Amino acid sequence: MRSLPKTLLILLIAALAGVGVYFGKDYLGQKQLTDESTWTTVNESQFSITVPSCMKKGTMLTSMNSDTQHICFYTSQFAGFDVNFYQFSSEEKERAAGLTAKDYEDFLGLGTRKINDQEIIFTAREGKNYIFAEYKRHAINHVASTDDVWYMESMFPTDDGYYLVNTYCAMEKKAEVRDLMLKWLDSFRVK
Repeated sequence: MRSLPKTLLILLIAALAGVGVYFGKDYLGQKQLTDESTWTTVNESQFSITVPSCMKKGTMLTSMNSDTQHICFYTSQFAGFDVNFYQFSSEEKERAAGLTAKDYEDFLGLGTRKINDQEIIFTAREGKNYIFAEYKRHAINHVASTDDVWYMESMFPTDDGYYLVNTYCAMEKKAEVRDLMLKWLDSFRVK
């Protein structure tokens, strides 16, 4: 039996190592997503939130409305979040300052509305001071693995405006990550 030429053997070993690294990175990213013991608290100047440590700060490519300030965007292979702030006008501030999330939901008149031909229901999170809605969305560059994501849009009212915190995961991960996304939102704190 003839042995493989040395160059071919080196290329074969390098290819196998590359495949191992590729699948190993994928495995670790999935584990960090669902293993709460690996989560970390992200501290930005305006807020903090506890999320999987696999999420890294990036650049948001989707532009927001001109009256909304983009604060940050974090993403990973399978999930991510972004934080924005809407500043109240003087008139809005007079009417909305001090409202609870439930009162704020009524103030905005959100209730049920249509987004991407889906009926979306905004509700106050039980025992928390934010409102949220969830739905399927085609969102380019929000997560690395796909553009089809399960999206949670939430609003945290303050006296000066509200923080719009969006969390999302690849549609294929919805079953295992959806409840965890609510935990991320539950951990959001304004400084």
